[in-house]
Amino acid sequence: MLLDGRFDWDKLKAFAKTQGGSCDGDFCNAKGSTPGRVVSFYPVSKKLMAFASSPNEKAARDINPRTPVKPSYEVPDKPVWLYVPSSLLQQQSNLPAGTRLFTRALETAQRLIFSLGPSGPTNFELTLDVTCKTTEEAVVLKNQLEGITQLLQKLIAREKQSSSRADLSGVLTAGSFQRQAEHVIGRWPIEKSFVESLGR
Repeated sequence: MLLDGRFDWDKLKAFAKTQGGSCDGDFCNAKGSTPGRVVSFYPVSKKLMAFASSPNEKAARDINPRTPVKPSYEVPDKPVWLYVPSSLLQQQSNLPAGTRLFTRALETAQRLIFSLGPSGPTNFELTLDVTCKTTEEAVVLKNQLEGITQLLQKLIAREKQSSSRADLSGVLTAGSFQRQAEHVIGRWPIEKSFVESLGR
């Protein structure tokens, strides 16, 4: 990893040595908390650290800053986001119940970008930006996603149950979708109780 921040290099060197590690100039390493792994680091610049956790005690030396390549898609402004090639969805077989219908509909898309950010003082919103090959495919996909959401709602009602925002059923059945040219935008409200349940 390349870590950008403010570092007290003298204290970091001293800490590495107290953990049984050593420093060769600015390059330091020490045993990691996981058996068989060594943490190594060095200052690329005053505010940039090359950091590695690896069986190789010199792994951080393999990290070099490179000229950033501008991505071919717009990076979300939300704090958490994930770029997913649609081909990756075709390899997933152990997905939670209820999500397989969505992933099958998305398999033909060009790319997907998930992002998560705050929505109000305590809740969140999950956004999905799907890039389709053509406008026509985007129209079809939007209809499919809306149809799948309605199907899940009916299945839950048929079982005489009600969806809860504190579990996955409540999240999936609350989705809304819109189309913008070749893009389909999906939004799901995420309540704090659902995020807390993930850590249990």
